[in-house]
Amino acid sequence: LHRSYSGSLWSSAGGDYQLTPSAEEGYGLTPETLVFGSTSGLRQDVKAWVNNPASNHGWILRGNETLAFSARRIFARESTGFDVPLLTVNYSIPNPSDSLELTQIATGLSNPVAIANANDGSGRLFIVEQTGSIRIFDTQSQTLLATPYLDISGIIDVSGPEQGLLGLAFHPDFVNNRQFYVYYIRDPGPGLDRSVVAMYQQHAVTPNVAVTPGTTVLEFEQDAANHNGGDLHFGADGYLYIASGDGGGANDIHNNAQNINSLKGKMLRIDVDGSPPIGGELCGIVKNYGIPAGNAFPGGGNGCDEVLHLGLRNPWKFSFDALSEEMYIGDVGQGEWEEVDYAAPGASGLNFGWPCREGAHPFRNDVTCPNAVEPIIEYSSGPATNERSITGGYVYRGAGTHLSGYYVYGDYWSDRIWLARQVNGVWNSTEWVAAAGILSSLTAFGQDQQCELYVADLDAGKVFRIDDDEMVQRSGFEALRCQ
Repeated sequence: LHRSYSGSLWSSAGGDYQLTPSAEEGYGLTPETLVFGSTSGLRQDVKAWVNNPASNHGWILRGNETLAFSARRIFARESTGFDVPLLTVNYSIPNPSDSLELTQIATGLSNPVAIANANDGSGRLFIVEQTGSIRIFDTQSQTLLATPYLDISGIIDVSGPEQGLLGLAFHPDFVNNRQFYVYYIRDPGPGLDRSVVAMYQQHAVTPNVAVTPGTTVLEFEQDAANHNGGDLHFGADGYLYIASGDGGGANDIHNNAQNINSLKGKMLRIDVDGSPPIGGELCGIVKNYGIPAGNAFPGGGNGCDEVLHLGLRNPWKFSFDALSEEMYIGDVGQGEWEEVDYAAPGASGLNFGWPCREGAHPFRNDVTCPNAVEPIIEYSSGPATNERSITGGYVYRGAGTHLSGYYVYGDYWSDRIWLARQVNGVWNSTEWVAAAGILSSLTAFGQDQQCELYVADLDAGKVFRIDDDEMVQRSGFEALRCQ
């Protein structure tokens, strides 16, 4: 067991019963789901309550908040009518990875690099192939459809290992406008590369096929074939967030990450439903978008209006917590440190410190990085550890009881997966040891509409689902933004 907790059951004047967590011991991570021990009868009663949507309204019993037991008087020895502890129980949480399994759902893919869902109730998973296609996996029939949803292999540049079709995001109003957005690299001429964000539309009559050609929304120059970023997500604010690498080479040789007049090495945010502002400073070559209020450098004259955050090297996968809307960014290091960066909802102008720092460690002293923030998680990388490239993940908000609330991330080279939680301001990661023996090149995590997690394996051409051996029937996930 990793950790143990104790709590007391209380009776309130209203007749409800509450379990209030008290001291925590051992490893020190707050659980999302309590598994009661010590008294077998009590454990069964509580587990029955947790799994009974009629009594708990579909919510999982959580350890970081106080929940009423809705007159479950079986726990009380008497009704006191005022607040007194009636019963003290001990409960413990095992290593969550002991209860997890990777289940293969699809194979025969060509370099899968992203997984998304349209939040349209269709049960479809959309798998991005770096070589230029988007494939559909139907979770209801458990079938990988043979015909691509989109095939733009003829217009992308895949000459480098970090190029190609890299990102996918569905418009928040997709069920009505059928719009989705992709990020890819194209070659406009010898020695040139450009990052492109383009909008496509699902066919109005044939839903498993998209209409081509698309419409370019944003385009900007790249300096080299690597460090392109490429991940896309819509936030709860309805705006499109775009992860952009520092332009490639090594050591931020082009000095882009701290250059506020460059779109590279940044987290960008644009309004795909808006129009270019009058008097703004838009830095795209193609700029068919508006600028949300609250970006880091609005109004023109003091930096690119598209920039929300800066100081990134090669952000390879970011995500929003479907419950809290907190942002987590996996940023690939130069050679010694991989990191996870964090942005609270509504944050703007955060400087994640590259290239002044790699992780939390000094790197270049000839560059200034004003007000740089530290990563929340880092781990050493390089040949000695076989860790070389972080793959950012998601905070799990699915129905599995053991994984609930953990941030799940991994490493492309070693195929290791870690589960991380924060307690008292400190992040701790636990390795899921079995995962590395199954995967061969961990390129992406993704979510379905029920917030269940999936893993893409680039070299093997496979996608796996992360399964928990104890799932709780629940309601309320429909309101979450599982994208």
